[in-house]
Amino acid sequence: MTQFDEKTIRETAYYIWKNNGCPANSSAHDWNAAIEQLEQRDALSTAKQISSVYKAAYLASRIKADAKKKDSLQLMRKIILK
Repeated sequence: MTQFDEKTIRETAYYIWKNNGCPANSSAHDWNAAIEQLEQRDALSTAKQISSVYKAAYLASRIKADAKKKDSLQLMRKIILK
């Protein structure tokens, strides 16, 4: 779990409060909602980073497989054409 600084939580809670129509006595709820929202953003960011790493690894393996395939085809051509 990421620790967020008070300023970030306060600003996020303020925007939640404003978005909800500035209700009275909702500060604790808005504060908790802000933390939850920030945690969700952080988790999504992490998931995107992990996804990018897996995608890069997959593409690298495909490139490597294609290179091996080309090498095999070139070798077969040399053997056949001799």
